[in-house]
Formats: sequence, structure tokens, C-alpha cells
Amino acid sequence: MTLSTEMQKLNEAIDVVKKLRYYIWDKYPEGKETKFYVDLCVSYDGNVVLINYLGQAIWNSEDDERHFEEGKDWWEPLLPFIVNLINEIHAEMKVVKFDLKKIES
Repeated sequence: MTLSTEMQKLNEAIDVVKKLRYYIWDKYPEGKETKFYVDLCVSYDGNVVLINYLGQAIWNSEDDERHFEEGKDWWEPLLPFIVNLINEIHAEMKVVKFDLKKIES
């Protein structure tokens, strides 16, 4: 990956995370104290761009799973791809419910 491509992916990832963080905070009721921290961030180690959510890497520029059309040099937009990944995580989280009686036994 060229430096130009890396910077494009880094800038796109930063833009996606900013939009999602603003969306989350804008949806939180005004005047109500937040009880959570939005663990959604971008990191870059000089080679790979990562988007982390809830402490887990959900996307990286090295193993980009988005749709790519070589002839057009076109990538599926990152925002809808990340939104779908986060929604999948949330759907899985709704399924997992702790049963204290089973845990303690």
C-alpha cells in the first residue's frame, strides 16, 4: 500500500469514527448524565490503520474486508461497512444475557 493510500484510509477511518461518536453523543438525552464511555477509536502504527470498538479491532487497512472493484479502483464506503459491523456486535450482545444462578453454581 502506498503512503498516499495509507493516508486516505487513515483520513477515512478518522472521519467515520468522528461521525459515529457525534451521532452517539447527539442521540443521548440532553442534560442526562452519561453512564458510559464510547470506546470507538482509530489507531495507526505507521503501517496499518485500525478501528477499535469495545477494545477489539473491528477493521484494519491491511485485511480490509470491504468490497473492492479493481478495474475501477473503488472501495465500498467505510461508514456503512463499520455501521453494519457495530450493529452485528450489538445484535450478538443482546443475545448474551448473564444468569447469575448458573454462573455461581
